[in-house]
Amino acid sequence: MPVKSLKSGLALLMACCYHAGMDRRQNGGNDGGSSGWVNTDVAAEALGVSSRSVRNYILNGALVARKEKEGISERYVVSVDSLYALRDRRKLEGKFQGNRRRASSHSEATSEGATELVRETAVDILRETLGSLESHIAQNAELRSRLELTERAESTLREELERERQQHREDVQRERSERLEAQEKAERLEQERARLEAEHRRAEEETQSLREELESEHSKGFWQRLFGG
Repeated sequence: MPVKSLKSGLALLMACCYHAGMDRRQNGGNDGGSSGWVNTDVAAEALGVSSRSVRNYILNGALVARKEKEGISERYVVSVDSLYALRDRRKLEGKFQGNRRRASSHSEATSEGATELVRETAVDILRETLGSLESHIAQNAELRSRLELTERAESTLREELERERQQHREDVQRERSERLEAQEKAERLEQERARLEAEHRRAEEETQSLREELESEHSKGFWQRLFGG
């Protein structure tokens, strides 16, 4: 039981840290007072049940959940606060059933005599002692699981930040390439404009030269007619 509690606590805390960090970045640092959200697989592992049971808990209101986009599909994410509350209720129900069994055993021991009562009492004391020891072991395991979960969550966040930095570098490189391409295109257009202007000037000069030659020919023809040439 302590090992199972260790694994479930570890998975729950890691997922809580990760999703809470993502929510804070998406919401500008405001997490709305929630301890975070985890997917149904992590919730199932924390409760020691199947994913189908987790979905049933969501449908009957025992767990608070919401849907979020994952690519083109949707999935449920479960509130960590409601997950802790349900897990505590399940633990309390288990203790209540254990107390009822011990009370029944005590009643039978009283009816059977003082010797049986002493034996049952000794068994109860031993059981309580073992339960207390198991509780301390579970608490230590929970602390270790939280530490391991924190380390895993930090690793996950570092990987996410690295992906974001890589995406930023790619975006910057793409923008730089687009600016260079636009600059080269502008330079080519400027060169083309200069070429067209030069050709236009040459055309105007040729037109002016032809106009002067034509006027010269007209003038020469006039004097030839005047002097009979």
